[in-house]
Amino acid sequence: MLQSYTLEELYYEYKEHSEREKAAKERVEQEADNIDKAKEDEALAWAEAEEKREAESLKSDPDIKPEWSPTPEDKAWMENQIKQGKELYGEDFGEDINEDF
Repeated sequence: MLQSYTLEELYYEYKEHSEREKAAKERVEQEADNIDKAKEDEALAWAEAEEKREAESLKSDPDIKPEWSPTPEDKAWMENQIKQGKELYGEDFGEDINEDF
């Protein structure tokens, strides 16, 4: 049957087959991207809900402290780490670090 095809018809059949394969591959990739996007959106929604819940609980009871707050030992350790970093990497090491909690 293919022997009766012209060169143009054969080229069309070849291109059609390869284009269908590309389109199928793109559909699979798009579906995977959509699944990943949905998972990311779900995680972000959960994080926002948790932050909102935590903020509301802090508003309702001002005596509640965050789970962790730095102690003087923590601050001393951080200052020591910055000092060591400055010795190794130069005086501008740690300039972008905010020490206020």
